[in-house]
Amino acid sequence: MSAPRSITVSNECGDTLSVRLFLEGDREAGLVVIDGIPYHIERMRRETMMSRYRVDEDPDYGPRSDTQGFCVIIAPYAE
Repeated sequence: MSAPRSITVSNECGDTLSVRLFLEGDREAGLVVIDGIPYHIERMRRETMMSRYRVDEDPDYGPRSDTQGFCVIIAPYAE
């Protein structure tokens, strides 16, 4: 995996947000706050997402990934 980097999140209106990621084990992770709630944002290999997380009920679900085979997931911090 590469050195810490940033990713760009955009919405349908074209507004963008750059999020700095830091190396955490085999993933790159950052923090975003949405409506006052902190969220993990993690960039990981597609295979890691498929083996460690359940994000869809469809048994044939396969997340899209970038050209390097990485996906991004956003999940709220625990209470």
